[in-house]
Amino acid sequence: MDNIKAVIFDLDGVLIDSEVCYISKLWHFVKEEFGKSVPKEALLPIVGASGMAHFLAVKDYLPPDWGREEYLVGYRAYLARNPISYPELCFPDVPATLAWLKGKGYRMALATSSPRDKVEQSIGECGLTDYFAAMLTRDDVENCKPDPEIYLKALQKLDLSPEQCLVVEDSSIGIAAAKAAGIAVAARRENRYPMDQSQADYFLEQIGDLPNLLTSA
Repeated sequence: MDNIKAVIFDLDGVLIDSEVCYISKLWHFVKEEFGKSVPKEALLPIVGASGMAHFLAVKDYLPPDWGREEYLVGYRAYLARNPISYPELCFPDVPATLAWLKGKGYRMALATSSPRDKVEQSIGECGLTDYFAAMLTRDDVENCKPDPEIYLKALQKLDLSPEQCLVVEDSSIGIAAAKAAGIAVAARRENRYPMDQSQADYFLEQIGDLPNLLTSA
């Protein structure tokens, strides 16, 4: 790990424990607004995916004349009435780990499939904004994960080679994107729902294990 100069983080499920929250919010949105229950297994594909996957997961339970735009307007209005408390979702060991990385001279970037407004809100509310030299979001790419575009752009922003970076991911989609960009991946283990992390190079039980990985591997 002596050659690692930067760590590129996914956001949801890595820095903030949001995936379970997003599944719950989407389920309650459909239930409370339309009186329909979406099977929980139908919502699993949204883990690590872009907003289009969220819409497709619930499309059959929405009014028949609703397209993606109507869904976005309706769901954003629902979230405005039922806001997410991001500080409560931030994994407790994240601030100290990012502070350690900064203190040791590692550069950090975000590469997430979430939209920029949500990223800025969540990172800002958690007090993490100043740690990141670059933030790449769904709004910055034409092709979302598992396409490697977002990680290739992160490398450009950092002006580093794939060999000089480590990605921290959780979902199979994100791991595939980073590997396709030629970057080694440490996966934060997730055992609460089915998730194929087998293509990762390293595994973290928690983000707080990252310093040990970087200094001992």
